[in-house]
Amino acid sequence: MTLLILFFSALQASPPVQPINPVIQNSEKPAVTNNAKEGERTKTSLPVAVNRPASTQQAQPQTQTGETPSDNRVYKIEVVAQPKPPYDPLPLVSIIINGVIAFAAFGTLCVLWKQTKATEVAAGAARDSAEHQRQAMVIEQRAWIGPKVIIMKTFQAGQNVEVLLAITNSGKTPALNAEVLTGFTKSATPLTEIPEPLPDNPPTPAVYFPDQQYGVPAYSTAPLSQADFDAIKANTLLLYLVAHIRYTDIFRESHNTKLCAVYDPVRNGFSAHGLGNTAD
Repeated sequence: MTLLILFFSALQASPPVQPINPVIQNSEKPAVTNNAKEGERTKTSLPVAVNRPASTQQAQPQTQTGETPSDNRVYKIEVVAQPKPPYDPLPLVSIIINGVIAFAAFGTLCVLWKQTKATEVAAGAARDSAEHQRQAMVIEQRAWIGPKVIIMKTFQAGQNVEVLLAITNSGKTPALNAEVLTGFTKSATPLTEIPEPLPDNPPTPAVYFPDQQYGVPAYSTAPLSQADFDAIKANTLLLYLVAHIRYTDIFRESHNTKLCAVYDPVRNGFSAHGLGNTAD
């Protein structure tokens, strides 16, 4: 009984034994996710805890001030480099394909431009050809009005000079709104400029059909004096007949045939003068 009391007394008198702090070493760094909602850390491997032998551990007296003892655990931290992402050829392939498409589109535009220019040239040539054909057809089918002969009716002193113009349409279509303007003029010298016919005879519009001959009278408004008659007969005074024949063809194009004739005492009639005889 005495021995038991001594044993328990010794136990109460011995100092308390401090727990041995474990040393934890991490072979890998814990991976931390960036998801703020989860708030959890994902570890790639579990830490390995290694306890130091009891012989190397020394008991640390517990302080009476309430301070927390220092942590002597050792952590092994390994820095792992970020792996290089695999090579993705899609962007380069996309650039090459887009370049080929752009080059093909440019070539197509060039071909279309050349085709457009060629089409414009061909269209212009076709228009010119059509216009030439139309003009040739107009020239062949249009009306052509002109004098055929001048017949002397009256040429005496004291009387009006009167002639008859024989006009014919040598074309293939009618001449519309045809008007014949005539006039007489006297000159001591040959005319170098043909005057416009004086409105001695008011024109009457008419239609001249193809292959038909029409007689149009022309006469002076004043009688011929004896002195002028003698001078004309002596060829010291020249008597001119001027006529303009204006008309429209069926293609709505206007034309004008001009006539200038001079009296010939030898023939006792009018013959064409060197100037003023045109037709369009």
